[in-house]
Amino acid sequence: MLKFKELFFESPFIPAKIKKNVIALEIAQKYWESIVGKKFVNKIKPSDFREGILFIEVPNHYYLQMLSPYSLEILERLENKVPSELKPLFCEVRFKINPYLSKKNNYLTTQKKNFKPEEIETISENICNSIEDKEIKEIFKRVIEKYLFIK
Repeated sequence: MLKFKELFFESPFIPAKIKKNVIALEIAQKYWESIVGKKFVNKIKPSDFREGILFIEVPNHYYLQMLSPYSLEILERLENKVPSELKPLFCEVRFKINPYLSKKNNYLTTQKKNFKPEEIETISENICNSIEDKEIKEIFKRVIEKYLFIK
C-alpha cells in the first residue's frame, strides 16, 4: 500500500508547481535548525512556500526586524540544501508575524497551575470588580473561571 506522500508525488493530477512547493517546504523544515541555528529554531518557522518565496513566521516585530538583514544568508543556506536538479528553488524570503508563536513557546515553558475553587473565584472577582454592568460582569467571571479551571 502506498503512503499518501508517494501517491501525492506520483499523481498526474497534481501540478508540478504544487509538488515543487511541497518539496521546498519539506527541505526548509527538515534542515531548519542547521539553517537558523538553535537560538531561533523554536522561535521562528517556515510556514509556506509559493513561487520561489519562502514565508517564515516570526512571533513579533522584534524578530522581524532582527532577522530581515539575514534574509540573503538564510536563502544561501537553504539553496545549499537543495538537490542540483531543483536549483534554483528559493528566490526570496518573506517574514510574517504570527503572535501565536510566542504564546505557544511561553505555554510550553510555563508549568500548569492548578487553582483551588476559592482561588478561581477570588481571581475572577478581582479582575471583574471594575465592571459596572452586572450581566457583562457575570459573563466575564464565567469565562475567566472556566479558563482558570481548564488550565
